[in-house]
Amino acid sequence: MAEIKIERKKMLWPWILAGFGIAAVLAIYFFYYRDKESINVSTKNEGGKIHESIVEYTSYVDSDTTAMGLDHKYTHNAILKLANAIRDLASLTGYSAKNDIQQAIDCANLITIDPNAGTHADNIKKAAAFLSTALANIQKKGFTGLRNEADQVRKAGEEIDTDVLTLDQKRKVRAFFTNASILLKKMDQIENEH
Repeated sequence: MAEIKIERKKMLWPWILAGFGIAAVLAIYFFYYRDKESINVSTKNEGGKIHESIVEYTSYVDSDTTAMGLDHKYTHNAILKLANAIRDLASLTGYSAKNDIQQAIDCANLITIDPNAGTHADNIKKAAAFLSTALANIQKKGFTGLRNEADQVRKAGEEIDTDVLTLDQKRKVRAFFTNASILLKKMDQIENEH
């Protein structure tokens, strides 16, 4: 009698599952590292801009050549430069400081309208509060070791007395700007180490 050979069917499903598994692992690896690399590249590109805006602010407020005067130009410019540095730092940490920054800028613009107005200290203190809040939130998101420095900025802003003319409390206004400068320098140093 003739012999009938029976061949077993090869099972393909284990190979199909293995192929899908390998494809999934490669896809996860590719997307994870691609996203991570794009984040690092964007941070490095922004790093120079952040450093420049911090240096612009710290150089301005740390120089003794710019005196606070009746026109409040120094204070106005210091607030704008600080707002710019905060905006750039916020983009690094993912914190949206847009509202705080805009309100601080609005307050800064008010102090240059009428040099004889008695509300300059009010507007400077409000700007300091908005900027302090933004700095504190940036500190919490990306610079956890700088809590004391962020608290010093807030406290210095709170020390500005709304019942005293700004030119009679130059030291308090400068203390706010100086404490913000110290905090920004430390944030910049930490960022440059990464």
